[in-house]
Amino acid sequence: FALIERSDFFQNVGFIFGIVFAIVIVFWEAIWIAFFSRLSLECLERDFPPFEWKPFIKKSLALTGLFLLFLLILLGLFVGFERSVQWVQQQTFVPWKQYTFSISLLVMFISIAFCMVYVQIAAMTACIGSAKYWVQTVGRALKSPLLVLFAFGCFVLNGLVVFLGQKGMEYSAEPLSEIIVSILDIIMDISGLNAFGIFGVYLALGIISFLLLIFLPQRGKFWFKMSFLFVIPSLIILISVFSVLPMRLSLPSSFYFAYFLIMHLFWALMYLVMFWVSQSMAFMAHILTQVWCHLTHDKAGNYLFASEEEQPLVVVPQPQEEEEYLPPEVFR
Repeated sequence: FALIERSDFFQNVGFIFGIVFAIVIVFWEAIWIAFFSRLSLECLERDFPPFEWKPFIKKSLALTGLFLLFLLILLGLFVGFERSVQWVQQQTFVPWKQYTFSISLLVMFISIAFCMVYVQIAAMTACIGSAKYWVQTVGRALKSPLLVLFAFGCFVLNGLVVFLGQKGMEYSAEPLSEIIVSILDIIMDISGLNAFGIFGVYLALGIISFLLLIFLPQRGKFWFKMSFLFVIPSLIILISVFSVLPMRLSLPSSFYFAYFLIMHLFWALMYLVMFWVSQSMAFMAHILTQVWCHLTHDKAGNYLFASEEEQPLVVVPQPQEEEEYLPPEVFR
């Protein structure tokens, strides 16, 4: 109760927790980009050193720093633009002057944000390769506007797909929750305290699972079997909730069955969301890797920044001397 009365304490803790959680999410995305960039290099058949944890973590931390720096600068620009518009409105009450200054500030804000995005993409592209050639790669990227704009357009398309998916999830959350509640009520009504009803539901789901195992392909069978591991986190959540309750509830056995079934669907939905998010990171990593390959390799595929000792020796075929033509003995 003493902590609850101190509302400032909870506000500060919530603010700090939100910042830490955002940093963890950004670092998680950077790890995926660093991981998929290596797979993209392998798909593009480029030479890359053997995997080591230290460069991998450094690359992930560099991408995380670039993301956070970009977000902080963008947030500062947004706050500065908002304060500037408010100051202009307070200084003059003439409508056309307010619109003129506001539009000028908006154009300036968009121009600065676009320059930031340009430099951000160039710096992220340089993180794909070795840190030893980071400055050279950034310099070449800044001098290649078409490649950077290509990456920017792909990122906008990727963000649009993620935005539409997020909105689809938001609009489908309420109908989905109603469906889940209906399923829960139906199971509770069918089974109740009757052991025969519970056995009937188990039998029906067992038949459905058996048919799925028969008709699913080999990979589908593997993931269907692995999905039953979701029972473990569901059980941990249930035990955690019951451990903090002041009293012990006497719930029917059908409740536990319905709970694990609903949680199974919940974890499957979360798996799909994580899958699509990781695919989005894979798309970004592949685009950055393609841009990096265009910047650091020539048309023959040779690495431009490698030293003479590291560059492969190109053997130029020497023209062979033609043997002297001797006519046949008949014509001699």
